[in-house]
Amino acid sequence: MGTYAFATTKTKPLHWSNMEKPISACNWYFCGEHTSFQYRGSVHGAFLSGIKVGKMIKKNGQGSQQSIDDWLIT
Repeated sequence: MGTYAFATTKTKPLHWSNMEKPISACNWYFCGEHTSFQYRGSVHGAFLSGIKVGKMIKKNGQGSQQSIDDWLIT
């Protein structure tokens, strides 16, 4: 079982950018193919969005530096 994102005729790029916005009050970040407009519904979208969120977490100083550096491709 699994799911994937797909666009309808009424879907706009803004919808994807809204799905990737973090909720700063509780330090929640969202990544996955559903947040990637360019690579929606693909492994590439999931991978690239994960890198993007990792960089946001690193930039915001959350998490331990060592654990982020171990996983983050720069």
